Amino acid sequence: MKDTFGRVFFQQKLLEKHNNNSDSDAFWEDHIRHFTSTLYHPTSTCAIGKVVDPQLKVYGVQGLRVADASVMPQIMTGLNFITIH
Repeated sequence: MKDTFGRVFFQQKLLEKHNNNSDSDAFWEDHIRHFTSTLYHPTSTCAIGKVVDPQLKVYGVQGLRVADASVMPQIMTGLNFITIH
């Protein structure tokens, strides 16, 4: 996050954990592990026929169905958040 002057700010607790040293590899590894996210809406990570059956029941787990974008058989072009939400 940057302020209006372009200076980078880090969470204070993270800086304190690394003795206010934001130049170390350990600091950046910690920062990346805790503050990363995706800007995308992942789809098609749960294959129909391999992980779930055609009724979206998870194989090997009784009473569990998958009903999100992970079972979309094809990725649509454009923004998929409309179909997901």
